[in-house]
Amino acid sequence: MADISALSAEDQNKVKVILQGTGLLEHSGLDLPEGPEALSFPGSRILCEIACSTAQAAATAACATLGPIGAPLCIAAATAAGDACRKAC
Repeated sequence: MADISALSAEDQNKVKVILQGTGLLEHSGLDLPEGPEALSFPGSRILCEIACSTAQAAATAACATLGPIGAPLCIAAATAAGDACRKAC
């Protein structure tokens, strides 16, 4: 999982908000506050995988707003969370 501890507290919070807003919070492996439930599509693996990939793409796009230091770490966290989400399908 991506280590975002090198980011400022403000940027760490932004990463958490991005992952929370895209439904990848539970799959991120980060110690985060309570948020929305993780993506779940029981009985439909392909829909689950599509939702995870869509959430990862949305998170990756939002990560671009964090600047040259925060963006790569945020993107790494979004990628790892997307992979974990798809694995849980």
